[in-house]
Amino acid sequence: MQRPHLFQLLMVAGAAFGVVQAQAQAPLASAAVESRTTPKDSVELVRAAQSDQASFERLRRSRLPETWGRGSSQCDERIGRFCLTHGTGRDDWVAPPEHEEIIQTRNRLIAGLGMVADLMPGDGWVAGQRVRYLVEARRFDESLVAARACRGERWWCAALEGFAHHYAAQAESADSAFSSALAAMEESERERWSDLSMVLDERTIRTYRRMEPEERAPFEDRFWRLSDPLLTRPGNELRSEHLARHVWDRFQLEARTTDAISWGYDLREILVRYGWPTGWERTREWRMAAQAGPPPLVSHYSSAPQYLLPPSEALLEGNGTDGLWDVEAPKARTGYNVPLADSIAQWFSPLDHQVAIFRRGTEAVIVAGYALPADSVPEDAAVTAGLATLPTTDSLAEPDVMVDRESSRSGSLMTLVEARPVLMSLEIVVPEQRRLARARYGLDLAPVPPGLLSLSDILLLNDAEMLPDSLPDALATVRGSTEVVPGEQVGLYWEIYGLDVAEAPSVAMSLRLLQAQTGWLRRLAERAGLLREVAPIRLRWEEPTVEGPYMPRSLDVQIPDVSPGTYSLELTLETPGREPLSVTREIEVVER
Repeated sequence: MQRPHLFQLLMVAGAAFGVVQAQAQAPLASAAVESRTTPKDSVELVRAAQSDQASFERLRRSRLPETWGRGSSQCDERIGRFCLTHGTGRDDWVAPPEHEEIIQTRNRLIAGLGMVADLMPGDGWVAGQRVRYLVEARRFDESLVAARACRGERWWCAALEGFAHHYAAQAESADSAFSSALAAMEESERERWSDLSMVLDERTIRTYRRMEPEERAPFEDRFWRLSDPLLTRPGNELRSEHLARHVWDRFQLEARTTDAISWGYDLREILVRYGWPTGWERTREWRMAAQAGPPPLVSHYSSAPQYLLPPSEALLEGNGTDGLWDVEAPKARTGYNVPLADSIAQWFSPLDHQVAIFRRGTEAVIVAGYALPADSVPEDAAVTAGLATLPTTDSLAEPDVMVDRESSRSGSLMTLVEARPVLMSLEIVVPEQRRLARARYGLDLAPVPPGLLSLSDILLLNDAEMLPDSLPDALATVRGSTEVVPGEQVGLYWEIYGLDVAEAPSVAMSLRLLQAQTGWLRRLAERAGLLREVAPIRLRWEEPTVEGPYMPRSLDVQIPDVSPGTYSLELTLETPGREPLSVTREIEVVER
């Protein structure tokens, strides 16, 4: 399956370009030393700064790496003048180190912009370009100082501060600064920045466009609330990235682009959907064809391997727990990255894990185990593991968060929450390696009525010899995934609720291992008795009922010698006078 991890943008419309030359010295170097400026001086300073910016982008273009191709011969999507093709996620393009002349010239440009900004702190264009190129040079502390020195329109200066915080991986501060910027904007500008039309999937956007203005704001708040990529960390990196893209859009007003074409609605849409390019390449074929002007550029865009935005079902249906999260979406409409430790985080995809739910009256216990790939994370790596639940029916409720900052490559977490519909997010961060992983989906944790006979989930355990008598004891040996190998001894833990000793002094239980994804013809034949169902594990036993609000049970089983594939452990409970109850746990049998 293709991943929308790499996107290549090829300019379709041609344009005439001038000769690429770099200025030996910035024209504003002499002008900026004046201690006092007149209105005429101010105009000349800004023009000189704009000339420097254009000169730098011309130089950048002339020093870009070259490629033989002009992109794919077919477009996955056309946006205005441009052809968009989606990569596979397996041959990701990595930008080579920048040419030393680009670095030096950018530093001269930053110095010149700083001198003009000192003289004209109220000029929004100069302040913006200064912050932009400081961030591009990864001088994050200086970019924040420059943003705070801005004396232009209040909303724009706040947006610049949010931009600087975002790329410095300071999510909470970025969130706060962008909120201040939105609050200070004129209504028309705020609506433009808040509009989600470009990023929503086809199903959701149809509903969104039909909403009345008073309906949109709550929907947008819900969208970003569910979109927060890391509920266990303060701030919302995806919302800040989305708003930072609008800052990039403002940067391009009266500024030269790297590809030297006019900024328009098509480039703005590509920017809002996929972010700022991670790099560019010049095409050699254009030059070899002896066509006029410099060759067009191939622009590269990077996105996370998962589609991180909420599924339409979670936004539009029921209690917000429906839909599949973190799916691999080829040709995704949009893509987002998450800044981490002054860089872009890399994702483990998918995260090996298991989650089990246990009832406690009006509350529920969520147990989650996880395992990171041994070939990607050193055994002694510092790992932060977190488990968050966000109520989906209460727009004001904060997420309930449990974090273990001294976890390891594999581990488990347990949290007690109110039994109501929630979005569950198991999140793993490996800071030194800038790696992230998460497992996210909705859980409808409706409370179980007293006296109702029910079963918990089945929790898989590593230790099949020391079987636990309680859930806290089971936590120490929770498996990090649902993968097992033939011949392995596996422990199981579960709970029974609603048993009455007087009505049922004993209970009968059975366990079967069933092959999942069996064809419908075979299932039909098995039900009709034409074929015998193959169950490599068949256990049945009876035991006395235990008094109490729930009855904890555990068992060890040996995985039989079966072919690799997906199977289900089916546990069935039988009591006198009641219909049998069953619960299943899907497992993956892999080769040793």
